[in-house]
Amino acid sequence: MVLGARYTGENNSQLLIDKTFQLFCCLRNKTKIMSLYSILVHIHSVLRWVLLVFMIYSLVISFIKWRKSGAFSKTDSLMASLTVHFSHLQLLVGFILYFISFKVMFDKAAMTSPMIRFFTVEHILIMIIAITCLTIGNIKAKKAEPSKKAKLIFIWFAVGFILMMAGIPWPFRGLGSGWM
Repeated sequence: MVLGARYTGENNSQLLIDKTFQLFCCLRNKTKIMSLYSILVHIHSVLRWVLLVFMIYSLVISFIKWRKSGAFSKTDSLMASLTVHFSHLQLLVGFILYFISFKVMFDKAAMTSPMIRFFTVEHILIMIIAITCLTIGNIKAKKAEPSKKAKLIFIWFAVGFILMMAGIPWPFRGLGSGWM
């Protein structure tokens, strides 16, 4: 008998078996999605801290080199590039989460809940703008003369850092997220 076919009174046992099978398949698929979701949320959270460490390092070094008119070394350029690469990886994981998360909804009711509005609109928009700032800063610094690299990295990364700080769902904001 085909799932979803009409059942007669004498096939109640078949109906029970089919409905049980459907429920099992649904739960099994939901469990896979929820475990994938859980893994991606943890990766996204750990990457947040890695990215923040790289950003703070790049900001401090670029500020020191800019103020002391020091040359921006290859190591400094590598750290800035790694910061941008980690931000792109973070964005990729975030995009995957965006489409499987229960905190994202695409209907009118999404705007009435602060948590759902934050994850559906605000978080992703702020982070895309912040990562765009990091990318632009890194590209401009690569093309600039050595004396201006540190200043460009500092300014663009500082704007990106401020935006990221505003866009992270910190636990004290009450958006349903923790420190990890």
